[in-house]
Amino acid sequence: MSVFGTWLVSDDPESPHLAAPKAPGRVLFLCAEANHWVPPAVFAQLREHLAEMETATVEVFAGSSHAFAFPSRRLYDRVAAARHWERLNRVFAETLGA
Repeated sequence: MSVFGTWLVSDDPESPHLAAPKAPGRVLFLCAEANHWVPPAVFAQLREHLAEMETATVEVFAGSSHAFAFPSRRLYDRVAAARHWERLNRVFAETLGA
């Protein structure tokens, strides 16, 4: 799982886009649309690389900035945060049976 991840696509052999297809379970990338550590082109690359994985989800929260889901942060986005936590909790419930 990647929440506010950075360096999602790189030449590093351990890059998340290369490691995700080897993951034994669900793969979830929840990303802010505006993130100076993650250029917008990365989302398309990530989606393309993971397209054949039925267990992979890449979601970009429109209008949000890095760390948008945390109320104590300056860039907190209430609407995007609610969607973010709903997605995350749903994956936990589906995967862990909680």
